[in-house]
Amino acid sequence: MGAIQAKGVVVSPSDTSCSAVASSTTGITGAVHQFTAGSASQPTPQTQSGNNYVSFSPIVGGSYTIASTAPSDYTLTRACWSKSLNAPLSGEGLSTTLSVPTNGDTLAWQLGYTFSGPWVQTGGGGNVYGAGALTSKIPGTVSPRSFLLDGSGGTPGLVTYGTSYDFDSDPLLTGESYVSSTNWLANDSHSVINYYDLLYRRFGGMTTADSFADLAAVTKPVSRATPYYVVGDMTTSGDWAIADGETVIFIVNGNLTLGGKINLTGSGFAAFIVNGNITVASAVGGLYSSSAPAIEGIYVTSPSGTFSTSTSSVSGKERLVGQGIFVAGSFLLQRDLESITQNNTTSAELFLYNPRLLISMPDSMRDVPITWEEVAP
Repeated sequence: MGAIQAKGVVVSPSDTSCSAVASSTTGITGAVHQFTAGSASQPTPQTQSGNNYVSFSPIVGGSYTIASTAPSDYTLTRACWSKSLNAPLSGEGLSTTLSVPTNGDTLAWQLGYTFSGPWVQTGGGGNVYGAGALTSKIPGTVSPRSFLLDGSGGTPGLVTYGTSYDFDSDPLLTGESYVSSTNWLANDSHSVINYYDLLYRRFGGMTTADSFADLAAVTKPVSRATPYYVVGDMTTSGDWAIADGETVIFIVNGNLTLGGKINLTGSGFAAFIVNGNITVASAVGGLYSSSAPAIEGIYVTSPSGTFSTSTSSVSGKERLVGQGIFVAGSFLLQRDLESITQNNTTSAELFLYNPRLLISMPDSMRDVPITWEEVAP
């Protein structure tokens, strides 16, 4: 016979090592500790108070898998264990053995939790490709717990990663079962394509820039089939509503900031092809409970460009939902729902594929091998 102890503690996201877990004195009141059905025994679950261990004693030796649950604001990031007598004396993981060559051994689990951090979700039936690492650590409190949601046809697209992936808030797992409803996941790399140069040439390689009174506050222009060409940094002003039958295309030889919403109705079409970075202002967004898109259309940067979502610093605009096609050299996802305590249930960013854009886009953009990219930070 022996004993098992367990407790959950809070650690900083910057250091989730076992040494940090061991040194933490911030216990999680309300954490419930128990063992899975396949464990050597299943004593009654115990609830933690403060920084104190719960104790299961006496308990028979054998293999145990701990199944602890903490309040919904917390995400498990590290599971560490130690033994008082029998080797191995320490390790990591939710499963280990209480061995009894020497009776009276004590197995102690220390579980490190962080407050649930921000994460990103995708959907709409399109594919997602990341040339490097794809990371979105989805909390266990989310339903459905999927990185790529089903489209209207009832199935998701394919998720492809270049170097690695991680969709699990548990640091010891990578979440291959949280990819999508089908868990279609592939490891592949694509050749880098400069979509800015390609589309710029497709539209005729304009040399004369369109004139705007102030590139720092560009209001919605009139609909036209040919793109507006801008040289220099540009910021949109006000909310743009692209009506049914309207087309607004910008080719920006510089950086673009979206200062307001961009929304489409019916066959309305918008595209921003940028030879630099695209930044969504913090004021562009919506309530955490809303899945209505704040930006719609096609957004393309150069291979060295970054698509940035900005921080959730404006009340009521914390979440960013984009619908369309998004292609960038990298993505800097900065939204965070911590201030409204919703990271445990809702993604801070949601990107939805819109295949209708493939139908309403002008001929000059057709037959371009665009892959919808979402590269996690």
